[in-house]
Amino acid sequence: MSKKQLFVLSLCNLVLWTVRNGLLPLLPVYAARLGATPAVAGYYFSLSYLAVATGTVVAGWLSNKLQRRKKLLIVAGVVSIPIIWLMGRATNVWHLAVLTATLWFSGGIGVAVISILAGLFAEKAERGKVFGILTEEAFPPCSWLA
Repeated sequence: MSKKQLFVLSLCNLVLWTVRNGLLPLLPVYAARLGATPAVAGYYFSLSYLAVATGTVVAGWLSNKLQRRKKLLIVAGVVSIPIIWLMGRATNVWHLAVLTATLWFSGGIGVAVISILAGLFAEKAERGKVFGILTEEAFPPCSWLA
């Protein structure tokens, strides 16, 4: 795998990681401000994580079916932008839940497609290194370029 490919995949992974970790601590507070009880907040998060799991499964199927993995990754990213904006405009918990589930579904697609592309681009002998770099949460993603 070329350094350019690894850099781009790392950058995509960094964007997903940043959005996820930026929103995750705020979502229960936002849900509570919209009137969610603790039980409803639990259902809300359950729905969100079910959406991530579903997104990863669907991404594998779509990747195999369409054979257009890069475009699938781009579409998942572009679709996420208005969803995040709409989440900020949600007026009740159920709107927030549907939008969050949609965003997390898109994120699940993104994570799966990044892994699929890494597996396809990496040589057999370097796959461990590539997946190690992509799953490393101690960024900066450019540290391995030096």
